[in-house]
Amino acid sequence: MTLWLAGVVLVAGVQEPLDPVLRGLLHLGRHQGADGLWGARAPGCVCLDRRRWPEAGAEPDPATRSRIEALIERLADPDIAARTAAERDLTRIGLASVSLLRAAAGDGDAERAARCRALLDRLGGDRARPDVGLSGLVLLGFLGAGYSHLSKDAYDGVCFGTVVRRGLDGMKSRQRADGAWDADDPVSNVHAALAMSEAYGMTGSNLWKESAEKGLAFVESVAPKDGRHEVWRVLAFRSGWMGDVWKEKAESLRASRERLAVGDGPQARAGIAILDQWLDRRRGGAGAEALAALDPWLLGSEELLLCAIGMRAAWKASEAKCQDWMEALEFRTLRAMGPLGCGAVELQSGLKESVLGTLALLAYWRYGSSLANPVGLGPFER
Repeated sequence: MTLWLAGVVLVAGVQEPLDPVLRGLLHLGRHQGADGLWGARAPGCVCLDRRRWPEAGAEPDPATRSRIEALIERLADPDIAARTAAERDLTRIGLASVSLLRAAAGDGDAERAARCRALLDRLGGDRARPDVGLSGLVLLGFLGAGYSHLSKDAYDGVCFGTVVRRGLDGMKSRQRADGAWDADDPVSNVHAALAMSEAYGMTGSNLWKESAEKGLAFVESVAPKDGRHEVWRVLAFRSGWMGDVWKEKAESLRASRERLAVGDGPQARAGIAILDQWLDRRRGGAGAEALAALDPWLLGSEELLLCAIGMRAAWKASEAKCQDWMEALEFRTLRAMGPLGCGAVELQSGLKESVLGTLALLAYWRYGSSLANPVGLGPFER
């Protein structure tokens, strides 16, 4: 196994506290949950923590509808006891009140609207929970920057090695017997398996060996559902299929290329460019040209990351079109990441934007990794 984001060299001359990759990792490290994962509120975090509002239930009968409307009207009552009783009765009515609460949540009475939103939050279930897919991406950020569970580096009181160790322990404890982590989201399983594979490949530690092997075996057993899933699977396989295993299984990835060739989205173009280089040692060509034609400013954050990896695989870094594209990526990513801190954005979406931006910058700044050098090719030129 190899570290597919290894060998990162941060921009020379920039003081570490100002370096955007380091700043992103420090922000992510501070948002690690008590269980070692990311997605739930960390101690001291004041980011917005929204519950999902529930879908409306069956349309209430006329009598119930009239009662709900009257209760919502009482949410603006100056008497706190009347408001509390109305909130209690609306909670008991439950999902039948959702459509009317949603309508009132945006009406002109600010206090009543706020109480309607609070009730919708309460009916919506649990707050943000630990997310193994997000956690896998965050761990890839730390591992890609060269920090393992053995690292002693500490910044502003946060030891990155401790963050990685707690994260990997948390991931390992949530893995199921079949090797999966998330029964509903196959891409989250790939992110988690890739993180465990990278941790094992980086250190050779038996702490992560079994988890990585089981995770990758599960990923291989699940057919790709779309181009995004396909490309992440390819990256995971490149991490885990080393030596003779890679030689034996690499040809099976031609089926992945054929499936990706059917679509024309950014992820498909990225995957084609990566596989052309991996399987045939070919840079340039129609696949690479199609990828280079994409405008970084029009890509979503995850699309941008996958396309950045594809560009590094498809072109020599000395190529003018690669340089121009990557410079646009850097500028767009730094603009999108903006100031990192609590309170400005919703918790999980803010963390995901932060880690995807950090990974994109790592792809921009790193020297030759396994993406450039899967079968003995030279490192990327700078």
